[in-house]
Amino acid sequence: MTDTAAPSPTANSSGLSDLHKAILDSANYAIIATDATGIVQVFNRAAERMFGYTAEEIVGKQSTRLWQSAPEVQADAIRRGLIKKPGFDLFAENPEPYESVEYELMCTTKDGRHIPVLSSVNAVRTPTGVITGYLGIGTDLTVRKAVEEKVRQENAFRLALETSAPIAIATANLDGKQTYVNPTFCKMVGYSAEELIGKGMPRVYWHPNGTEMLKRATDRVLNNHKGTENFELMFRRKDGSSVNVYCYVSPLLNDEHETAGWLAVYFDITERKQVERTLFESEARFRSYFAESASGMSLVSPDGRWIMVNKAACNITGYTEQELLSTTFQAITYPDDLDKDLKQAEHLLAGEISSYQMEKRYIHKTGRLVWIDLTVSLVHDAQGKPLYFCSQFQDISQRKQTDEQLRRAKDAAEAANQAKSNFLANISHEIRTPLNAIAGFAEVLERGDIEAKERQEFAQTIRRNSEHLLNVLNDILDVSRIEAGRMTIEMQPVALRSLLEDVYATLHARAESKGLKFHCKKAADLPSTIVTDPTRLRQILLNLVGNAVKFTDVGSVTILASVEAPRTLKIEVVDTGLGIPPEQQRAIFEPFTQVDVSHSRRFGGVGLGLAISKRLAGLLGGEISLHSHVGRGSTFTLRLQINEQTIVPIEPSHPSKAPIRSVRVLVAEDSIDSQRLLQFLLEKLNLKVDIAANGQAALDLYDQSVANGTPYELVIMDMQMPVLDGYTATPLLRQRGYAGPLIVLTANATAQDRDRCLGVGCDEFLSKPVQLHSLEQTVRRHFGV
Repeated sequence: MTDTAAPSPTANSSGLSDLHKAILDSANYAIIATDATGIVQVFNRAAERMFGYTAEEIVGKQSTRLWQSAPEVQADAIRRGLIKKPGFDLFAENPEPYESVEYELMCTTKDGRHIPVLSSVNAVRTPTGVITGYLGIGTDLTVRKAVEEKVRQENAFRLALETSAPIAIATANLDGKQTYVNPTFCKMVGYSAEELIGKGMPRVYWHPNGTEMLKRATDRVLNNHKGTENFELMFRRKDGSSVNVYCYVSPLLNDEHETAGWLAVYFDITERKQVERTLFESEARFRSYFAESASGMSLVSPDGRWIMVNKAACNITGYTEQELLSTTFQAITYPDDLDKDLKQAEHLLAGEISSYQMEKRYIHKTGRLVWIDLTVSLVHDAQGKPLYFCSQFQDISQRKQTDEQLRRAKDAAEAANQAKSNFLANISHEIRTPLNAIAGFAEVLERGDIEAKERQEFAQTIRRNSEHLLNVLNDILDVSRIEAGRMTIEMQPVALRSLLEDVYATLHARAESKGLKFHCKKAADLPSTIVTDPTRLRQILLNLVGNAVKFTDVGSVTILASVEAPRTLKIEVVDTGLGIPPEQQRAIFEPFTQVDVSHSRRFGGVGLGLAISKRLAGLLGGEISLHSHVGRGSTFTLRLQINEQTIVPIEPSHPSKAPIRSVRVLVAEDSIDSQRLLQFLLEKLNLKVDIAANGQAALDLYDQSVANGTPYELVIMDMQMPVLDGYTATPLLRQRGYAGPLIVLTANATAQDRDRCLGVGCDEFLSKPVQLHSLEQTVRRHFGV
């Protein structure tokens, strides 16, 4: 049989075999090798992870100083105990080549972090002793140092606790032998630690009078491997004297959470037992209630230091028990509540009150405020000297939040209810007043025993009050549509100067009747055309100017239109009227709100005009502001962004006077009164009118007219009718071949209603109540000659 030699490992570019490189890269500690001059030859994966450099960045370079921190960093780390001081100068220019050197140093990673590293350096020699290079092994000590620091702090704390703790502590194993006693315990019983450690039961310091009680207590402790046992007992000191103590015994658990022994904490209560035996007989029950209570409980010294707190108190405040015991109640009390709390505490210390209760705020550890319901009493010793405050508190933040929400809701409800009451009273007045005139003068007209001049005046009164009622209804519908987000804006080119003149002309007579000076001033650079909704802009200006005229008795009302940079249209309405109090200036822009809501108020109106105007201005991309002084007048300013157009603007329409040729008209209307009114108005326009009480009747009459050879040339259609409504009848009428004008006359007056009507085949849209001039102009557009 022929021997076969094993294949030799292949070498990579660094001179290492793949096997050797794999071994180096699998190490979990940094390995760095250099030649005798310090040029890096090996930089393994662990070194890359530790220092952040790649092997390609380091190998072949004199780079050992890249990761070694500066001398001042090293010195600071040694001072702080982060690394041990080496036995030689790390920064010597020519350090002696030790055979093997291990030391701790601070290194700086590529990203600038400082890490403690345990470094081991060995010289690589030839068989003859010539140094050919150096091999360094590094281990990141960050975690170990953190653990060591934690252990050091814990040991320091334990040592401080052992030497200075005011409570006696002792531990025992499961066999009952004592394994530890602190100096306070030794002082309590008079025995040294050497005399106690390793001793079993019965204890040498047990008092003979308490042997049976101690046996029962021991049995309870041994049988309770989960909870804490606490009881009073008596010790006999080495000198024979007695000492009363209170003991807490808890199980000591090993890493497997199994009981490995017991921890006993003792309080010397001899003096307290002598001063107030009754109090200390109940202390065990108190402590149990104290610890388990769902309410926060604490004992606080007269100067405010926390002496004892329970778990609930920690949960409420967010602080740990140790954090609370190291501070005062003043430190976590909200400053605005502190004076009241301290004054109550002073009254309690002075004996002026036996206890006090208050609501206050604690500053939670997270910074938020916690409302608590606090009850405080004072505990005295037998001589009447204050020992500590006993406080109990509950978190009432949720209740306070609910109370605040309820208060706000109550205030809002009361305000809304008052606004509703004012509105209902106001709207009732605004509706009943014109209705009174309409009904009264209508009744007078029915009698017929009046002269022609009076009949005309009465009819004008009825018409004027009807228009007022229509305006009230339109305002209510407008604000309802705005609040519901259903108000539509139709932007189009508008002749601005003509619109302003139209507003001025509309209100001129009203201002003149009050003896007011009324002006409309337009700046020279005012654009001739802007893009906006002309109907809504006119509505805003009529509201603002109408209010100015309404609330001004003496002086003037002026409309000022100008351009305000940058490209902003400013229209001011300036009056010398009553003025508006500052506290009312914001409220008047709310719906149904007026400055004067009393029964004796001088001015009418439902309080919607300004609310509608402000919201319409917002929909147009502008705003309304107010500047007012009581007794000196007000200035309402409308600002809109100017969007100029070269398109021919829409000029205010002027009524056509063209005569109307006589045509046959079919009116579909279910209301008898509306039928009579429409027939009267249309016949006055020289039209021949037939009436249908519903949509089906209208279709039948149309079919009959076609059959007779005298088809209708105009149809006026109501949309809400019995049997067959206008939305259904209109398409059917078109299907039968009717191609003439079809005018909708409906009480549904929204933009959505208009779009729906036009969508089913209507040509014109008029809303009720019908106005003669609107109806006449609509008919003239189709049949004027």
